[in-house]
Amino acid sequence: MSAQLLSQSGTQVKIEVTLELSRSLLTSEESIQESLNAAGRIATAAALEYLDTDGSAIEIAGAVMRTKGKQPKGYQTPYGEVVVERHVYQRSGGGKTDCPLERASRIIITSTPLFAKQVSSKLAYGSAREVQRDLADNHQRDVAVSYIQRVSEAVATIIEVKEESWDYVPPQLEAEIASV
Repeated sequence: MSAQLLSQSGTQVKIEVTLELSRSLLTSEESIQESLNAAGRIATAAALEYLDTDGSAIEIAGAVMRTKGKQPKGYQTPYGEVVVERHVYQRSGGGKTDCPLERASRIIITSTPLFAKQVSSKLAYGSAREVQRDLADNHQRDVAVSYIQRVSEAVATIIEVKEESWDYVPPQLEAEIASV
């Protein structure tokens, strides 16, 4: 059971999946899921790398920042963790670092947007332990309860901030309502 990157050209990625079938359909399905998760990790790593900078100097809020080189970082995806070497930037005098890849890909803590969406959506209907069990049983994902809670809190904070800037437009009624 494996997945292998065959080629990557521009925005296209070609992946080959090999899996073992069994006389038990459940075992075959688990093998299929494992192989597709491996392919998903390869494709997501390629998508993250595609969104990274080329290492050129960047300017943020008037400050010129230069890359410290590519540094590895693990990201949580629906298919499992992927480790990506990405550019991290810092001003010449030191201080806070910046990772344009994380902004461009909208990483939440260390989760990809889809994984954060899945986790927070599942948590809306159950406890963190139930989400943990669901991810393990149905997605072959072992995730700590504390991580599930942190990601969901971060998603809620993002929604609250966005909601403050949204304006709701009342619908135009064809006739005035006389009473309720």
